[in-house]
Amino acid sequence: MLSRPTSEGAAGAEGVVTRFFMEALFMSLKDDLQSIKKELAQGIKARTLPKLDDRVLAPEDKETSREEEVAHLRQEVLRLQEQHIDLQSHAEDLENRPRCNNIRIRGVPSGMENEDVESYVQALFTQILGRKDSMPIWIDRAHRVGSPRSRSEWPADILILGTGPETNIH
Repeated sequence: MLSRPTSEGAAGAEGVVTRFFMEALFMSLKDDLQSIKKELAQGIKARTLPKLDDRVLAPEDKETSREEEVAHLRQEVLRLQEQHIDLQSHAEDLENRPRCNNIRIRGVPSGMENEDVESYVQALFTQILGRKDSMPIWIDRAHRVGSPRSRSEWPADILILGTGPETNIH
């Protein structure tokens, strides 16, 4: 490490240390300290940089995964909002269905409708109300309810669900 100049050329026979000898000694010390400083700095870098990289990269990786998770959750929230709106609409429809303008017709013999109750009911009301065929009556659904109990009793009722207010048949 330290290389010292010999005192034989730098100092006289009396052992006096000259200025040249002192400068050479300080230069040698300075060089040795700089090399030690450089080695220490390289050692510190070699040990701490990977640790610092890990400390910096770990939060970045966590942030990336959190961003992906947030994006996924936002998509899920949008899907659930759409589903909520659909379910809300369906629930309102179910709540309002009993309030629709439903009509029950009794006494229509079975077989008169020829398998299409809705067309039969439209033709019946068109005839009763004296409407023209160009103004059809709006009916959401029409079907037979229940079954006849015996031949001597009345036939099953026809239930008309959801006649529109423009039909004026209530």
